[in-house]
Amino acid sequence: PAMPAAGLAAALADLLLPDPGTLSYLSWLYYLYLPAITCLLLPYLVVLFLYFSLLWLQLWKWRHRLAESYQYSIWRGAIHTALGFWATFGRLWHGYEVSGLHRLPSNGPALLIVYHGVFPLDVYFLVARLVLETDRQPFIVADNFLWKVPGFALLLRVMNVTPGTVETCADALRQGRVVIIMPGGLREALFADPFYSIEWSRRTGFARVAISAGA
Repeated sequence: PAMPAAGLAAALADLLLPDPGTLSYLSWLYYLYLPAITCLLLPYLVVLFLYFSLLWLQLWKWRHRLAESYQYSIWRGAIHTALGFWATFGRLWHGYEVSGLHRLPSNGPALLIVYHGVFPLDVYFLVARLVLETDRQPFIVADNFLWKVPGFALLLRVMNVTPGTVETCADALRQGRVVIIMPGGLREALFADPFYSIEWSRRTGFARVAISAGA
């Protein structure tokens, strides 16, 4: 005999809609494992975004037939596109926001002292917001080992990343640049904690930069 319409609807509902108890259990599993999944995926996402940025810059270089010129005006379009991805990643994955960026001068020198976490994602996201919102490319001081990472040389040059010395940083400030320094460096990265405890030890180079530049 033909199944009544009401019975057919009930059968379809049972087939397509899981039991509420099952949904609750699946939700519980999701929230239970979400932190672990996030922690496992994050390093791979960071590496993926870094090499995506590198690939994009390399394609830009080939497309525009650039040699060894790394002026911001030449690379501006490529930089803004790559940093747009980083800004979106920071906002969606971490809810990252920058407060007080309007206080940065539209021109003239500025020295930003930044915390160095295990993954310095704060720096990536800060640079992205800074460049996109102020159209100023910062002078970024980073460790020498980054230049030994395969394929990173182009990315570092285009993004104006340098090992830096007190004098080169002071010169950048005198030229009216925005300089970003992470005094804690690798030590702070190794001993970082969720409370952003500062591990600068006796590293006072950033202060000598400010004094040398006449700040």
